[in-house]
Amino acid sequence: MNRSINIKKLEPTKHMFEWLAEKPFETMLNNIDSILSKQVKNASIQHFEAISEPQWLKGGIHDENNVNKVVLVRTGVAFEFKLTVISPDGKELLSGVYSWVRKKVGDQFYSQTWFDINGTLDEFGDKGALAERIY
Repeated sequence: MNRSINIKKLEPTKHMFEWLAEKPFETMLNNIDSILSKQVKNASIQHFEAISEPQWLKGGIHDENNVNKVVLVRTGVAFEFKLTVISPDGKELLSGVYSWVRKKVGDQFYSQTWFDINGTLDEFGDKGALAERIY
């Protein structure tokens, strides 16, 4: 199946996405496919488009060896999307907000994603739920 992917609005901050995963866009699309297939068997993305600039939040702590250096320990991103999903039941258009957070707790890193269908950045962006989700 050929799929159409448009992530042009995310590419300027690819270096920040790489803190979330080595291959962030591939990882993100695989995650969305996994979420969709759990909801509807054999569902997959036919078209995906980031329709907003990403909103980022970051948090850090001072390096214990250098007080002038801050070490990033958490980051989160949210952006609006639209997609077409195909399944044995047909084709459906969805839109909403995709959020992804990675944080360090002790020596371990944890990642979590949210797929808020029909959501907006006002609700789930840097001044909404993302501000809570990075903690």
